[in-house]
Amino acid sequence: MLMVATNLMQSLLTYPLGVLADRADENGAYENGRKFILLGGFGMMIVADLVLVMAKSPWQVFLGYLAVGVHMSMTQANMKAVLSATLPPNVRGTGFAISALTQGVALGAGNYMAGRLCDMWGSAGAFWGGGAFATAALGLGWLLL
Repeated sequence: MLMVATNLMQSLLTYPLGVLADRADENGAYENGRKFILLGGFGMMIVADLVLVMAKSPWQVFLGYLAVGVHMSMTQANMKAVLSATLPPNVRGTGFAISALTQGVALGAGNYMAGRLCDMWGSAGAFWGGGAFATAALGLGWLLL
């Protein structure tokens, strides 16, 4: 049920958030609307991790998973849009392939690290670690994008 909630939230919000990011880019409302939404997604992951760390009841866990769905809707499509806008047309295929490879390696490493943190500090350790990496991603994204 938790994964259904996450995927439902992502399905409902990805399109409207993508439209919002594109409009912000076109109107100059922000320096770069897509990057603003992307960084907001990293911030939402921090919120989701904090909710999941502090969850004491099933409804709080459910709320944390809904926040993960919001994070996914803010990051996945916008990451591809930022890549597409940043990469020169003659290397976009290569750039997307490198991005997909990097994401796959990061997911594998992240799952391994989450398992180790969970073994050492219980399930909260995995969420504290996720929050720390999301904070690092937000900071690096703020500096580099």
